[in-house]
This record gives sequence, structure tokens and C-alpha cells, in this order.
Amino acid sequence: MQGARPRRGEGGAPAIGVAALAVALGLAFVVLRPVPVPRDEPPPADAVLLAPPAAWLPIAHATPLFAVAAPELRGLPLVHAARRHREGGREDVLAYGAFSGEGLHLRLAVRAGDPEEPAPSFFIDLVRRASEAGFAVTRSGAPDTLMTKFGPAEAADVALEETVERDCIAFRTDHPEAALRLSGWVCGVPSRPADRQLLACLLDRLTLRAPHEDLLLRAFFAAADEHRNPACAGSTSWLEAPSLRPGFRVGVP
Repeated sequence: MQGARPRRGEGGAPAIGVAALAVALGLAFVVLRPVPVPRDEPPPADAVLLAPPAAWLPIAHATPLFAVAAPELRGLPLVHAARRHREGGREDVLAYGAFSGEGLHLRLAVRAGDPEEPAPSFFIDLVRRASEAGFAVTRSGAPDTLMTKFGPAEAADVALEETVERDCIAFRTDHPEAALRLSGWVCGVPSRPADRQLLACLLDRLTLRAPHEDLLLRAFFAAADEHRNPACAGSTSWLEAPSLRPGFRVGVP
């Protein structure tokens, strides 16, 4: 008796063919299926981008710690502002006279107890400070040395612009031994531009307004007062004095 012949669809070979066809179709689906393009996911709705804390914080209703008792500034309006560094130190800014007017104008920044930081070049420091005050530096000469009661200072002829442009003398003196830095500028009047004599005498008149809690700073000012320039003494204003007072020293002796 002959064995029964397997029916179509039964047996090993046809089944393997069907399986191979299924695998091929599956691979084709995987290959042809579109791959999603990764996209930048937006930050969570509650994410907040925080700016770094400000290095300087304004001091509201601050009392000036310094004063410039000079006859040239008598009767001029004074604007004072103070701020404190978050790592220690305080800066007082004294602005005498209006820059936009025709009278004398002095802007003096006194930074005391300042944390150690590298000092930029004179010009970069000037541009930064002028920008903070709302001014632009349109011209600047090379700084030279000016003797003051605090020691040598850098001074340069500059032109500053706000609503008007004025010729001024910018200055800076740094005393790390007392954690003290002075900087700013002085602008003369149309009939008499500012000169080194005026600048040196204004700095000669800079004093502590009241007993300061910083004993090192008090000792530094006391020592500086022993080197005051006799040519800057008296009640005669620079606006009324000769162009160069007798005994006035300009450079480093």
C-alpha cells in the first residue's frame, strides 16, 4: 500500500517558506517605517533661568563717609550714592556740580575695604566707570603721574560726553595697603579748563566726614594729612587764584 502523500501546506518545506516570507515582511516594515527626528524638548514649564547675584548692592539713604571741603566746590549741588560689595567693601560716589552746566564738576568714587581684584588698565577702567555714570569717553590722552597727599596718582586729559561734551581730567590712585581706591574726573569752566593743580588740591581736601570704624583707613588718612600741599591751603578758590600757585608740585619729586 502506497503511503499517503502529504497535502499542500503540510510538511516542513512549505512551512519554512511561509515563515521566511513573514520575516521578510517584518524586516521591510522595520526598514520602511519612518524614524522620528529628535527635537529639542522645551524646558519644563516651571523652569526658571536665574541671573547671577549682583556684585554690588545699593545702600538706601546712605550717609556720606567722605567729603571734599574745597572752596571751589562751595555752593555747588552734591549728589551722593553708595553701594556695598557682596564680598565686603563699600563705594561712595560724590558728584559736585552738574556735568551739563558750565560750572565746575567733580565726580569722585571712593572705594574702601574692596576685595582684592586685578586692576584693569587706566583707559579700560575709565571707560567702564564713565559708562556706569552714563557718559562716553570721546577722547583720552596717555596718563601721567600726579603727586597728591595720598601719594602718586594717574591723571589724563579726556573728553567726556553726555548731553554735552566737556574737557576734563580723569584720575585714579590705588592703595592696596589700606584697601582704598580713588577714581573719577574733574571738569573746569569755559574760561579756565581743569588742570593738575586743581585736581591735586581737590584730592588734598578729601577727608573722612566722621570717625570711621575702619581703623586702618583712619590711620591712612591721618598719615596722608601730614603730606598735604601747603599751596592748596587757604580759602582762595582755584577759580580766583593764579594759574599755578607758588610751591605747587606737579610730578613725582
